[in-house]
Amino acid sequence: MGIVIKRLPATLKLAAVAMIVAVAISFLSETYPQLKEIQFLIM
Repeated sequence: MGIVIKRLPATLKLAAVAMIVAVAISFLSETYPQLKEIQFLIM
């Protein structure tokens, strides 16, 4: 997967990282409800 990411343009790399971060935050927000405020600020 690391090799595939290196071949993508920088904008797609940023989008992929943003998606991963958003998914991670939404996953964590179910465990820690106070993180939903942080997720709202990022979106």
